[in-house]
Amino acid sequence: QFITVVDKVLPRGRSMVAVPYKLNGIASGTPERALFGIAPAFSLARYNPLRSNGEPEYTTYSSGVLNVASVGINGPFAARLVTAGMPITFEQSNPSVSVSPIGNGYWINLDRPTALDTTEIPTPGVSPTSPLALDSIGIKLYAGNGGWNMIGAPFLFPVDWNAVSVVVDGVAHSLGDAVQFGYISPVLVSYINGDYSYSVAPAGRLEPFQGYWIRTYRDVTLVVPPSASQGAGRAAMGNLQYGLKIGASVKGDRDGENVIAVAQSGKSGVDKFDVNKPPSAGGDVYVRIMDEQNGGNRSLAYDVRSADTSRKTWNVSVSAMKDNEMVTLSWNKLGNNGRSVRWTIVDLSTG
Repeated sequence: QFITVVDKVLPRGRSMVAVPYKLNGIASGTPERALFGIAPAFSLARYNPLRSNGEPEYTTYSSGVLNVASVGINGPFAARLVTAGMPITFEQSNPSVSVSPIGNGYWINLDRPTALDTTEIPTPGVSPTSPLALDSIGIKLYAGNGGWNMIGAPFLFPVDWNAVSVVVDGVAHSLGDAVQFGYISPVLVSYINGDYSYSVAPAGRLEPFQGYWIRTYRDVTLVVPPSASQGAGRAAMGNLQYGLKIGASVKGDRDGENVIAVAQSGKSGVDKFDVNKPPSAGGDVYVRIMDEQNGGNRSLAYDVRSADTSRKTWNVSVSAMKDNEMVTLSWNKLGNNGRSVRWTIVDLSTG
């Protein structure tokens, strides 16, 4: 079988990425410098769902400077492209051997557009060792610290989100069944053009070189098959009657995919339309819809309520990551905002 290693250019600035290559064969320098090249200044960050109290959410690696907290210099949640310790990602045919960075998701900041340099990666069909995953990839997900995990698309072709399976206590379930049993969220969160984007199963695809957030409610193993998608991904927006999309920006950095809305099949409290907000992307502004109904305490990106005639109230939190920053709010109407719909926005700190 002939396989091609695909060239990829990462944009300047912050991206959520995946690296679908095995890099443990690189001998000269660090895998990061071998892949990104000598010129660009870069920083990597990886979320640690197994962190202890008081430890930072992210481990970081910045152009040779490592901040790993207690994960160890090459621990499985270190922000390095080749890690050691227990395998977090592995081929199903060999679960005791890590294939990191395949299957991992990373935040990367680059000071310029950067083409991934694959010259030190073994050439498929020429080298006896392929740098690509050929088998299904298992990705361990952990429910600790809110259950958020960063994963990466493991292949050079898109895979339907609904094609993955979820292994719980040794038993494999379809994604739909795992969602129904309350093991895992159906939401796949990507970061596209500087903003979060949400897909809800059965929609969504794992796109090559793209990193994602997934939320799990149990310790599970996500299994991604090497089956190329034939369809197109779709976003989370459902059949809404009316609503608002709310955004905030600071110095060009934005958080704009936040929706409050009403739908016929929506309801107060938890429902299938609600989308939990993942951790901050590390930018200058962060928006959350605070769901405190029925004694709840959730941070949401989408909160869809019932279409009854009662008055609806949403509390939205906007955080600037630095003091005294100018924050610009924006909102766009969704659906049929007729004469009977009137929106009022109140600053709770000033009235």
